[in-house]
Amino acid sequence: MTETQAIQPTPIEAAPAEAPLIEVRNLAVKFNGTAPDVFAARDVSFDIKKGETLALVGESGSGKTVSALSILRLLPVGDATNPIGEIWFEGQDLLKAKEADIRRVRGNRISIIFQEPMTSLNPLHTVETQVSEVLKVHKGMSNTAARERTLELLTKVGIRDPESRLGAYPHQLSGGQRQRVMIAMALANEPDLLIADEPTTALDVTIQAQILDLLKDLQRELGMALLLITHDLGIVRKMADRTCVMKDGLVVERGPAEEVFTNPQHPYTKQLLAAQPKGEAPPLDETAPVVLKADDLKVWFPIKRGFLQKTVDHIKAVDGVSFKLRAGQTLGIVGESGSGKTTLGLAMLRLISSEGQIVYAGQRIDGLKSREMRPLRREMQIVFQDPFGSLSPRLSVGQIIEEGLLIQNPDMSREERRARVSAALDEVGLKPEWQDRYPHEFSGGQRQRISIARAMILEPRFLMLDEPTSALDVSVQAQIVDLLSGLQKKRGLAYLFISHDLKVMRALASYVIVMRNGVVVEEGPTREIFEHPKSDYTKALIAAALDHRTLVVQAA
Repeated sequence: MTETQAIQPTPIEAAPAEAPLIEVRNLAVKFNGTAPDVFAARDVSFDIKKGETLALVGESGSGKTVSALSILRLLPVGDATNPIGEIWFEGQDLLKAKEADIRRVRGNRISIIFQEPMTSLNPLHTVETQVSEVLKVHKGMSNTAARERTLELLTKVGIRDPESRLGAYPHQLSGGQRQRVMIAMALANEPDLLIADEPTTALDVTIQAQILDLLKDLQRELGMALLLITHDLGIVRKMADRTCVMKDGLVVERGPAEEVFTNPQHPYTKQLLAAQPKGEAPPLDETAPVVLKADDLKVWFPIKRGFLQKTVDHIKAVDGVSFKLRAGQTLGIVGESGSGKTTLGLAMLRLISSEGQIVYAGQRIDGLKSREMRPLRREMQIVFQDPFGSLSPRLSVGQIIEEGLLIQNPDMSREERRARVSAALDEVGLKPEWQDRYPHEFSGGQRQRISIARAMILEPRFLMLDEPTSALDVSVQAQIVDLLSGLQKKRGLAYLFISHDLKVMRALASYVIVMRNGVVVEEGPTREIFEHPKSDYTKALIAAALDHRTLVVQAA
C-alpha cells in the first residue's frame, strides 16, 4: 500500500433521499368516445414529499384537474379511464387498489377541495350534516363531538358566527362561504395529502390570504402534503415548493417554483406569466344617461327562532345602498364574500325582494310584479359566477342560448333562432357549429363565453356580471375582460360588475363601491379609490391585492 493510498478517506454513504408520500408515474387520462390517440392527459409524472407543496399550473383544459382526480379514482365512471400509468401511495398502486381500499383512503388519508362548491355540496343537506358526516364515517365520532369539531373547523376557515350557519343549506350561503365549507370538510380528518383544486377561487383577496395561511399552518402542524391546482400565479409563488406547468395534457416545464417564475424556459410558461388583465377603464362620463338607479336600498333577511318561528332579528345583507349607473359605464362592487355584493345585484334585477327605490331607464320598478317585469327582462340580463352550475347539462349550447328568444320572441322561426345563436357564439369567440354540443364538452373559459352569449342574444342595455372571471385562469381572464370591454364599446352597455379581483376591476370599472357587512364603506372613481383609499378596509383590500399581483408582475 502506498502512502497516498493509505491516507485516502473512507467514502461516506449518502443519506437516502426522503421517499415521496405519493408518486405519479406516466399517467394518462382518456375520455371514452375520443379517437385512440387523443388524451386529456398523457405521460404525466410527479411526486410529492411529506409536508411539501406541488402546484399544477395551466389553462382550462390543460389536464390539471383530471390528473389530480385520478389519484382518488374520481374520474367519471364509464366516461374516462386511466389506460396507462401508476399512482403509488404508501407502497400501493391506487389505480389497482380494490374499491374498499380506495374508500378508506378517500376523505381520510387523502382529501380534496373541489373547484365548484355549489355542484359539489349536497343541496338537500345542511352544513352541519355534510361536515359532520366525514367525521362520523372516518373517525366514528358521536353527534355531540362531531358538532363541536364542525364548529371549530368552520371558525378556522373564516365563517362568521358559525353556529348560526350549521342549519344553513348551500343555496343560503355566498360563493365564498360555500368554498370555505368545502375546505372545512376536506381538513376535517387532518389528511396526509390535500388536493386543492382552485381552493380560493371564490374568495376575496383578504380571505384568500387567511385560507392560504391556514393551509400553511396545517402543513407545519400535520406534516401534510399539498397538491395545489390553480390559475393564480401569485398563489403558486407564495405557496408552492415545486411547480409543474401543463399544456394540452402534457407537463411542459417543471422545477422549483422560484426558478420557474424567475427563469421560465418554455414559451407557454412565459405567456402565462405575462397574461394579466391590462389597462384601465375609461373615466366616468357624468353626461351619459342614467340606466339604473338605487336609492336607500335594503335587503333584510329575518332570523326566526322558537316553535312559532318568530322573527327575533334580521341579517342586514344590504342596508341603505344608493348609486347611479350610466350608459356605457361599468360600476364595480367590491367586498368580502358575504358583504352583500351579489344580494345587491339580485335586488336590482328584482330577483329578490327589497325595500327602497329602484329606477330603470326612468321607470320605477321596485313595485312591479313578476308579470310586469317580464318585458324588461330582455333588457336586463345576468352572467353568473359559476358557469357550470348555471348552464343546464341536459340542454345543448344552442338550446341554452336560444331560451330567451323562445320567451321574448315566440314567433321567431327555428332557422332565425339558429342564425341568431350562431351570431352570438361568433361574437363571443366561439365556433357557431358548436351549438349542438353540451356544456360538459367545454372548458371553464368556454362555458363562461356561452353564458355571455346567452345574455347578449337579447341585446340588453344592462348586464349584471357576478364574478365572471373568478373561476378562470389568468390568460382566459384577460380574454374575457377584453371581450366584455369590446361588447360594451360596441353596444353602449351598462355593467354592474361584482368581483373580489381588484386587477380585473381596475381594467373594467370606471366607478367603484366598496361594501362590507351590507353597507358602503367607500366609493368613488376607480383611479381615486386605488391610489388614495380612505377607509382602513379599502386599504387592506388593495394592499392584499397589490401584494398578490406584485409577485407575478415582478416575475414576468
